[in-house]
This record gives sequence, structure tokens and C-alpha cells, in this order.
Amino acid sequence: MAKNDNLRVDISATLNSRASKYAKFIPGFMVKWLEHTICQDELNGILERTSGKRGAEFCHAVLDDLDIKYNVIGGDNLPDNRRVVIVPCWRETFPCLRKGVN
Repeated sequence: MAKNDNLRVDISATLNSRASKYAKFIPGFMVKWLEHTICQDELNGILERTSGKRGAEFCHAVLDDLDIKYNVIGGDNLPDNRRVVIVPCWRETFPCLRKGVN
């Protein structure tokens, strides 16, 4: 079983387990509002649909699930078996951010 098979976002359970002293004082409508604000049901749906995947495979599955299109430039330069930080190139997406464009 992969590590993220049982991942779920549950605001109510988290409040009860991490802040049990204070959880009873938080009105239910605020918990529902927070669940709605973070799109708890949608996040859990994504986690369900991508269960069993890890690492880059999980990232690709999430991006595909969200219908996000992307291009990888220089992917062959990425090191094997090491973590990397991916920074999107916003200048390609937003031409107004290109140097010299006002």
C-alpha cells in the first residue's frame, strides 16, 4: 500500500484531535465555512483519484486531474534520486512581466 492511499483532508477531525480543548467552542458554521473555503471535498476527490501514486507520478496525476497544461524544458538535466524545486516561468504565461514591457 502506497503512503498516500489513506490521505484525507478532514477539518473537523483535525480540530478535534489537535485542538480538542477549543474545538467545542468553534461554531459548526465556521467549520463548514473553512471546509468550503479550502475545497475539502474537491481535495479529497483528487487524493482519492491519485491514490497509489508517489513522487513525480503523483504530481503528474494531480496536474492532469486539475486539467493543468505544462511544458517541461530541460527535464533531462534533472538529477536522478534527488529532490528538486520546480519554479514556474510566469513570464511565459504573463507577457506583461517580461523585462522591458510596461
